[in-house]
Amino acid sequence: MSSMKNLLNINLFQNSDLIDNLDSMNSFINKNSEIIKDTPPVKIELMFKEGLVQTGNCNTFNTGHKEFMTGAILVNSGGNLVTTSTDNSMIVYEKKLGKDNKITFNPLKKEIDRKIIGSALLNFSSTNFVVGYDSGLIKIWRTEDFEVDKIFTGHVNQIRKIIKQDDNTIISCSDDATIKSWSLDSYEADCSYTLTGHEDKINDILLIDFYGNNTLISVSDDKSMRFWNLEMKECENAIKTQFIQTSLGRLRNGKFMVGGEDGVVTVFKIEGFEPILDIHAHTEPVELLYESPFTGDIITGSQDNLVKIFKVD
Repeated sequence: MSSMKNLLNINLFQNSDLIDNLDSMNSFINKNSEIIKDTPPVKIELMFKEGLVQTGNCNTFNTGHKEFMTGAILVNSGGNLVTTSTDNSMIVYEKKLGKDNKITFNPLKKEIDRKIIGSALLNFSSTNFVVGYDSGLIKIWRTEDFEVDKIFTGHVNQIRKIIKQDDNTIISCSDDATIKSWSLDSYEADCSYTLTGHEDKINDILLIDFYGNNTLISVSDDKSMRFWNLEMKECENAIKTQFIQTSLGRLRNGKFMVGGEDGVVTVFKIEGFEPILDIHAHTEPVELLYESPFTGDIITGSQDNLVKIFKVD
C-alpha cells in the first residue's frame, strides 16, 4: 500500500527568521503592553479521541481554495502566507494585525494553472520560495513581487519534497524514483546531477552531517532507506525495511528519526545507522517529524488526524 499524499505540508521558519519574528513580537508587546493587558484572550477547545481538552489562542480564516490544501508556508519573515491546493491554484496572503490584535490574512494574489498542482513548498530565502508540482516542474518564485524567477524541468512525476542544501542549491525527490540537485544560479533548466537507485517513489529526503561530509538519507515505497554521499554522488548504504517509510526528521546529538506506514517512529544513530528506539506513535502513516528547537520534544503528525508530542526523555 502506497503512502497517501500529504495534504498539508507546513514549512517551518529557519532559525534566523524565527529569531527575527520573536524579536518583532517582543517589540510589539513592549510598545502595546497596556492594550494587550486589557484584551481578553481568545479561547478555543480541541476535543481529541482520548478526551483530552486543550485550550489556547487561535486565528482561523477561510483560504478561498475550493479543494484540499496541499501546502502552506510563511515568507517575507512571516509577513505573507502562500498556500497551494488541488484546485490548481496558489494564493498569496498579506498578514495584517487589527486594532483588536487579531491577525488576519488578506488575499493579495491568486495564481491559477489548470495543468499542475503544487505539492511541495520550501521557504528558501528572504528573496525566493520554491514550489514543486505534481507534473514534476519546480518553480522558483520571488517574494518581492510573487512572480516566477526560474523554472526547472527534469522530474517526470509528482515532487514529494524539496530541501535546501546551501545558499545556492536545492535537492528534490519525486514519484519518478529519482533525486535531483539544482543550482539557483544556473540559467539552465536541467539539474546539476541525478541520483538513482530506488525502485519506487521517494517519499522524503533529509540532509545530515556525517563526519564532515554531506550525507543525504532517502526513504521510498520500495521499502528501503538509502544513504547518499553527495560529494561522490553515489549510494553508500541501503537498508531494507519491513514497512514503507514515509517521513524523516532530524534530531540533535547524532540521531535522526524515521516514520513508517505502520505509524511507528524509529530513532537511529547516525554513526553506523543503528536503530535504537521504536515509538509506537500512530495507527496510520507518519507524515510529519519535527524536533522542537525550544524543548527538544519530538512532534509527530499522521494520517490518523492526530498530532502528538513526545518528551525527549
